[in-house]
Amino acid sequence: MSIYKRSIVFSLLVTLLALGISYCLVGNQNGYCSWCQDICIGVLASGFLLIGTSIIGYQREKKKLFAEYHWKLSELKHYSLELQTIPDGDVEAYYEKYKQINILLKNYFAMLEIAFFCSKSKKAQKLIEINNKLYPLVGVTNKALVKYREFICGKRRNNGERIYSEKSFLNDIRDVEKVLNNYDNSGMILAIWVEQKEKEYGKTVYNYKENRETPSSSI
Repeated sequence: MSIYKRSIVFSLLVTLLALGISYCLVGNQNGYCSWCQDICIGVLASGFLLIGTSIIGYQREKKKLFAEYHWKLSELKHYSLELQTIPDGDVEAYYEKYKQINILLKNYFAMLEIAFFCSKSKKAQKLIEINNKLYPLVGVTNKALVKYREFICGKRRNNGERIYSEKSFLNDIRDVEKVLNNYDNSGMILAIWVEQKEKEYGKTVYNYKENRETPSSSI
């Protein structure tokens, strides 16, 4: 989307420059000035064409972004709900689920290219608001992965005692769980928080009620 935004700005500047030069050369009949004026008129026409195609591309990418973000929120909610259903003590299952959440956060939410012309629109503000609140989750899941990986590897001293004890592991993971069980200080677990944000986002972007599904025609 930022490419189209830059194209619009650049094309507009070049078009205005060509228009200004053409205007200054009006009435000057010598060969060189006439040639420059013809070039500027050609640049002007091409600029208008490029601006038009860039605007169409920008609008298309913007709609795609709004729809895709809704799907990714739904995916994050799904993973977060699965995290709640894992039996206590299943360390490897927890590790795999944290890994899935972390990959989704890093590959999409943290890398999301947000380049709106008007970020004050309700749709853009809601997307930016949710995305900013998801940033801390990257660090939380990173920490969880490090601690689970260290515990699963289970390095031991010569006497067979774990270097990273189960007690230390549980204390470290308890800090992660505190964040996930009260995400964004909302009093809600992560899965419920994401579900609520998904509904708020759907209402803002698609203007539909909770009991209606997102219209596929909005993509």
